[in-house]
Amino acid sequence: MNGSAETNITLEPARVLLGWMDTEDALHAQHGGVADVETSEADRERLRIARERVAARRVGIDQRNLITPVPGTLVPYMNDLRRHPVTEKLLAEGWAPSVVDLRRLCAFQPRVFTHQADQRISTVDPGDLASLAAVSLPMPGTTTAPACFDPARNAWIMTSSDPNLRVTGNFRQPMGTQVGFGFALSLGSSFLSVIQHAGRYFLADGYHRAVAFLQRGITHVPAMTHTIPDGEPFQLPSGMLPPTAYHGDRPPQLTDFFAADVSIAVHLPVFRRIIIIQALEVMA
Repeated sequence: MNGSAETNITLEPARVLLGWMDTEDALHAQHGGVADVETSEADRERLRIARERVAARRVGIDQRNLITPVPGTLVPYMNDLRRHPVTEKLLAEGWAPSVVDLRRLCAFQPRVFTHQADQRISTVDPGDLASLAAVSLPMPGTTTAPACFDPARNAWIMTSSDPNLRVTGNFRQPMGTQVGFGFALSLGSSFLSVIQHAGRYFLADGYHRAVAFLQRGITHVPAMTHTIPDGEPFQLPSGMLPPTAYHGDRPPQLTDFFAADVSIAVHLPVFRRIIIIQALEVMA
């Protein structure tokens, strides 16, 4: 039996916060993120107008009462969630469950893939916080990657746009008069997460779910929240907006992904994680 992992790339619809991006990134984003494509005057004019619209905005952002406590109706779900080791670790680090107003959260991620307004969100009950929490704060271990069996290759194939999909172990197990051999996979747990830093609230994780919620008109959802104390580093992964954008006088908000004057629709590469578990019969 053979377990392997690989990636493939496709171009899919996305929106980018053009008005806040570095010049080079903004020009390349208009051409699918390809760095060696020659840009045009139209590209530069589109960027100039987006920046002009940002500069014309009112200074500052009102985030008062953006975070509210978890209501009593959500306590049973949160009690179950707290029992998982993943959640216990987060709570020990200072994270806390809350309900957040997505409309006024600042963004530092420059792009979202609009096709990823997935089916989990299309089927939630907007009036049921537990239904929303099942997506924004899923129980660890309940998120799985699509799997199909390919009889021609005698293989199981799992595909996910989530890079956290991993082979985490292997096993041997009696099955009656037979023996089963296999691999254990994990997709990891991803919570919709909000951090407070330098007096502002930012969405740290869960951008595609947050945008999908907003597309359905759902504005208040459960999330994990955390405050970064003054003096502690504010570390972000590579590829985010420049600090002058999200710490500036006119920071981008999640709703700006839909604002045609400061963001645009593009096609960007999506990397998908593929795991193939294949049984080979070889004569040696």
